[in-house]
Amino acid sequence: MNLIKKRFNELKAQKRDKKKDEFIADGKTAEKAEKEAKKQFKGYFKWQILVRKDKLASVLNELERIKALEVDLSYLEPDSKEFGQLSGFVRKQRRKFSFGKKVSPSSLIDPIVSAVNKSNTDSGRVFGVDEDGLDRIIKIQNNPDNFGEYDYDEVAAHINNLDVSDFKNSWIIKSLRDVCESHNSIFKAKIK
Repeated sequence: MNLIKKRFNELKAQKRDKKKDEFIADGKTAEKAEKEAKKQFKGYFKWQILVRKDKLASVLNELERIKALEVDLSYLEPDSKEFGQLSGFVRKQRRKFSFGKKVSPSSLIDPIVSAVNKSNTDSGRVFGVDEDGLDRIIKIQNNPDNFGEYDYDEVAAHINNLDVSDFKNSWIIKSLRDVCESHNSIFKAKIK
């Protein structure tokens, strides 16, 4: 994912430079052109690990530290008396539980997995730190983690005839897009 992120940033920089040159050609100053180009091509590549509820414990075991658990509930908690008048309008309620730095992940894994499995939630996130000290966000979903399988010979035949100059229209990219579109609740992303 870091390679994809790097490539995304390179492409974004190329698009910014091209747009900046267009603005300068239209008579804008270099400073204003750069500002406008950055405004049009802002944003960043964001990714998360998707995990099924039944695989959550094994993924959490890989973390050095668990910072927080966030779950989306499809109802208003009964202990929310101050907001009780909103209960008929609530589509979902988000709850976040933050954990201290000194709490060991092993003591949190079972209670987190139990809470997620018992709750009426179909989505949530666990925020943690991996063994390299990098922040990780693990998205909990009620979804399949296998999106398709292909016979080796079938894939090999398509790769053998692959035209890399037209890769975006290749069989493999079309297959990946079909999977993403058929599971759009998992793979959809906001595009600004």
